[in-house]
Amino acid sequence: MTNIYLTICTKTVPTPWPNPKTGLPTTQYNFKSRALPSLTLLHSQWYKWSEYKQGIIKIVSLNIEELLTPIGLALWIMDDGFKSGNGICLSTESFTIAEVELLKKVLEFKFGLTVTIQIRNTSGVTLGYRLYISSKSRDKLLSLVKSYFIPSMNYNLGL
Repeated sequence: MTNIYLTICTKTVPTPWPNPKTGLPTTQYNFKSRALPSLTLLHSQWYKWSEYKQGIIKIVSLNIEELLTPIGLALWIMDDGFKSGNGICLSTESFTIAEVELLKKVLEFKFGLTVTIQIRNTSGVTLGYRLYISSKSRDKLLSLVKSYFIPSMNYNLGL
């Protein structure tokens, strides 16, 4: 871990958030990364400029089927997943419906999971689309990702 940190990060010391002076427990650390060609390549695959939003937005890489592995799926669930009923939801609201449909197809085709797209609404306004991995796929999903899960994140799988 230290070698990765020294390779990717600048010499700036990571800063805790919230600030320890607030008396609140530290839950995150901010750090700066170097401008490395490998990071620039990753950034160009996953982010683009949006004229509509006048800023950079996250996108789904078109080769997601090739890139997504069981460990990647586990990390995705630990980061943006949660137990919902007897299934698992993946928060994908920041993506377009076309991108969410692509993710759905990859999860179904590559991993054999039963997946539906749910519309997330608040006060009649569509906030975006979520992926729901059905309880029918629970055993298959667990066999794919469980060995990669950090035990403290098992609640995302309902364990």
